Amino acid sequence: MFLDNEIDRLDTVVKRFLDFTRPPEMHQEEANLKELLENVLAVEKPLMDRANVKVKSTLPPGCASRSVDRELLKQALMNLILNAVEANAGRRPG
Repeated sequence: MFLDNEIDRLDTVVKRFLDFTRPPEMHQEEANLKELLENVLAVEKPLMDRANVKVKSTLPPGCASRSVDRELLKQALMNLILNAVEANAGRRPG
């Protein structure tokens, strides 16, 4: 019984790993990048404030709207913010 459970667990781990390595399906649409970035920053502001992380965002002229996968881009931006928060937490004196 233990061996069966361990095989099932390892099977799940391998499946998750394979899902992670597959490129996600893209659903591109026109998006206002400034608006998208502002929305992500607003959602993540409490986390950034607690970690004393400041973000300076500058978009080049003419890139306000682009064809992107809105959800994947939002997730990537959130991951960057989380990484910054975690890195900043690691630098604090204990």
